[in-house]
Amino acid sequence: MTSASTAAPQSRANAAAILAVAVTVLSWASAFPLIRVGMRELGPLELAAARFAVASALSLAWLAFSRPPLPTPAASCFAA
Repeated sequence: MTSASTAAPQSRANAAAILAVAVTVLSWASAFPLIRVGMRELGPLELAAARFAVASALSLAWLAFSRPPLPTPAASCFAA
């Protein structure tokens, strides 16, 4: 293999890693001001429920998009 053929996948992987870190930092940093704003309108229980609902919706959307395979019964912790 030449170095040019390995450079493209490596640079894409680096770009994806940088993007993942940037999204994580931005979402984490924006959580604190948004919680402060949310506490003005909602109580702690309602705000926690709203955050859980948003996280659940995002998780379900990701699972619908990525379609991971279901685990086999042998791979479960309840396998005999």
